[in-house]
Amino acid sequence: MTRSGRASAIACALAFALAGRVGAIGLGVQPGRLELVMKPGESRQLTFEVVNTDGHADLRAHFYVTDVVQAPDGSADLVEPGTTAWSATGWVALRTVALVVGPHARAPVLYEVRVPKTARGSGYVALVAESTVPARASAESAARIVVRIPFLLHVRVAGTEIWKARVRSLKPSTLTAGERVRWSCSVKNEGNVLIRPVGTLSIRAAGAKGRILAVNAPGEAVFPGQTKTFEVDDPKGVRRAGFVTVGLALDSGESLRLETGETFTFTQ
Repeated sequence: MTRSGRASAIACALAFALAGRVGAIGLGVQPGRLELVMKPGESRQLTFEVVNTDGHADLRAHFYVTDVVQAPDGSADLVEPGTTAWSATGWVALRTVALVVGPHARAPVLYEVRVPKTARGSGYVALVAESTVPARASAESAARIVVRIPFLLHVRVAGTEIWKARVRSLKPSTLTAGERVRWSCSVKNEGNVLIRPVGTLSIRAAGAKGRILAVNAPGEAVFPGQTKTFEVDDPKGVRRAGFVTVGLALDSGESLRLETGETFTFTQ
């Protein structure tokens, strides 16, 4: 993981939070994520805030820009700059590289986004706030605990987007009536922009009232060229043997809608 080698003490633990959640020493960022639409060649001066929720100690933080990928659980993993196809590390210049935030206070972090004239599709990047547990808080274990919290930035390049995706599979975890079911649907992003497919799964069985379940309610992302599987727990399952019709409807962004349907036969 990026910069993990920077810890120089006996031990180093990573407390990693997403979307501005407070870290182990009261470090947070607000907002945790920003999505922009910018034109090729355009630049903007922007800020996000670092928050110190500790009521007793100053918080010292420094900042850097790196690439990010999505872990299977929906969290973010930091990777070396320039290693992803959607890297926007070259688009971002930090104007604030370090600061001290007092107890129960917040401070702005300034940065500039410059979209190259040749940019197409979208870019994704993490602006990371990094701090450490004060010595008094880690004296018992003699460990230096590093906390890194990413501010996630997605820049869509206006007029160059290709919105294209498809549902690769839609299936239940079991075809036995009377058992709880976990439905899974895999979506492949075949375009050049990050998508967040959100929608519903409708279930209709003969002689039973139809049901609608939410799919990807948190809005987890699918990066360009990647396939992601979304799972939906269905505790009621299918009560009776017979045909079950399942419909999937997902929307993402301004120009993408995915719809598909399957019929499954459940047995006792």
